[in-house]
Amino acid sequence: SEIGCDTYIAKRAGMLHDIGKAIEGDSSHSAAGADFLSACGENEIIVSAVRHHHDEAAAGVYGAIVKVADSISASRAGARMEPAESYFTRVKNLESIAKGFDGVISAYALQAGRELRVVIEPDEVDDASAEILARRIKERVCSQIDTSVPVKIILIREKRFVEKTGA
Repeated sequence: SEIGCDTYIAKRAGMLHDIGKAIEGDSSHSAAGADFLSACGENEIIVSAVRHHHDEAAAGVYGAIVKVADSISASRAGARMEPAESYFTRVKNLESIAKGFDGVISAYALQAGRELRVVIEPDEVDDASAEILARRIKERVCSQIDTSVPVKIILIREKRFVEKTGA
């Protein structure tokens, strides 16, 4: 809106720009998406922005907006999906690293490998040792795993006492 564009058209073009990735065929995803949108009767400005969002000189101001937004989005750490095999390898490696320490009961990688929850044995690891253990796990993760996507390590040290009344 600050450069005088129709925000509805800009947002719609941005939302639809990669729809061609869901279409099988021989052409590029931008051409496939534009052809699909055109066949559905989409606004020609949006069709053009989708078709040209990877071109050297994107067509029109909406094509340029989509191209810039696509570049910003792609540059964020973890923005693009990793191949499934490397994703599962990362998760497995994170969990394996944590499980390799004494006092660890279990470990779970969550949030696409951005979080590692480590459950420790409360009778074996006291609070001071838990802090040191968290640091050691972090150091090992940093030395063995690609940490361009940060990993938050959470140690859980919990004792529960349950009493039940009645029959």
